[in-house]
Amino acid sequence: MHAGALVLVSLQLSSSLQTLKLQQNLLVDFGAFPDSIRELSRRCGEAEGKFSLVLKPAAADSSSSSSSDAVLSFQETNPFRELCHLSLQVCRGTDRQVKEYLAECIRQLQGMGQEESGRAARLEEELGKARAKVEEKTAEVRVRLCTHLFFLISLSRTPFVLKDDS
Repeated sequence: MHAGALVLVSLQLSSSLQTLKLQQNLLVDFGAFPDSIRELSRRCGEAEGKFSLVLKPAAADSSSSSSSDAVLSFQETNPFRELCHLSLQVCRGTDRQVKEYLAECIRQLQGMGQEESGRAARLEEELGKARAKVEEKTAEVRVRLCTHLFFLISLSRTPFVLKDDS
């Protein structure tokens, strides 16, 4: 594999959540497990950097009966130590999984593209209306300006005489 290459990893819990809970002293119930994973992932993405998501290659020792390619850990860092909240063994995605994932990404991007096209069309319509309104107001200002200019010109042609009431 090339350095810096992107790899899709997948997780399939081959053992029960109960086994995982016992192995890692988890307190979360089965129904809340996906939401808890999402919450940990969200916290890893926060800017403050207290939580991190670490992907390490699996140990290459022969005593391990695991067929995982890597270990994905949700870690919290405090001034004293790094705490692992959850550690999951993950495998490299198969060609089929990669294709399905990329196809879903393409569908989402197409949907976003359609939404943005619709938004652009609405904005162009609003811009056209705004330009028409500006042209209308500009024409009104020109008419008023011409009217005022003609009035001023007519005033300048009229003799102006000061009457002396003495």
